[in-house]
Amino acid sequence: MIRLNEEKGFVLMTALLIMIILTLVGIGAIINSSVEMNISRNERLGKDAFFAADAGVETVPTIISYYINVNPASSSDLSPDLQVVMNDSNFLSEIMEYSGNDGATDTTTNNPDVQMTVQGRQVAIDIDRLNQTGLPLPGAPAPTVPPDPDMGASLACYYRADSLGQTDQGTNKTVEVVYRRLLPQP
Repeated sequence: MIRLNEEKGFVLMTALLIMIILTLVGIGAIINSSVEMNISRNERLGKDAFFAADAGVETVPTIISYYINVNPASSSDLSPDLQVVMNDSNFLSEIMEYSGNDGATDTTTNNPDVQMTVQGRQVAIDIDRLNQTGLPLPGAPAPTVPPDPDMGASLACYYRADSLGQTDQGTNKTVEVVYRRLLPQP
């Protein structure tokens, strides 16, 4: 016959085993929660950097239009607001002249054209004039190659803009766009 005294430690061992299992489940939940919080934080920082870079790209048409409309002789002729953010002294020639240079000498990380802060995020912008082509105006005869300046064509200037948004924690995002500006030829 089996006596109850032989099974005295069974309940204690079962309780200890359950406690160990619950402790491991709790530690796993804490680790999983910590990982999820880091993922969420990194995603938020990435979005912050992206939106800052996107805001930088949104300013490019305004900057190009300002330069074309005002046509300053040098950077010192710029409005005080633009003098604060302009970083590259050769930027005026980059906007106004097409030299065939693809902009390899300046980038968003090396001598950017414009630097500014958007909602506490650093934004560096590099704008390069890529190409120009003559386009016929509506109602004008078919274009000749090369375009005939007497036929009423406009000039299409193509610009590449790179915008780098940075957060304080070191997260970077870049947005690159190509912008076309139509100019009437004299």
